[in-house]
Amino acid sequence: MVREKQSFGGETASQWSNDKARPSKIAEAQANGQWQQAQPLTAVTPEQVAELTVRLQVSPCAYENFTNLSPSVQKTYTCAYSHTKTPAGRPKRLAWLMDRVERNLPPM
Repeated sequence: MVREKQSFGGETASQWSNDKARPSKIAEAQANGQWQQAQPLTAVTPEQVAELTVRLQVSPCAYENFTNLSPSVQKTYTCAYSHTKTPAGRPKRLAWLMDRVERNLPPM
């Protein structure tokens, strides 16, 4: 059984999404200034992991579970904490994170 590609006015779905949507969104972002304002992603540093580890010491269970996690999972949790949109969101993110680490749940 062969599946037919869905057509949008004579164009396949893959042609439509690749050829038309992306360039227009990029051009739109360049025109309105969002393209230039985009912040590059930064790598999680050992200092950031250490900072989060210190913050988790208020809960012995969370601290122990966090220190027993693999370095990649520690970095994932650290990224979730340190890349909050606003500083005001960090306490809420820390509470969420601490709850998950205390229960030994994966980051997401």
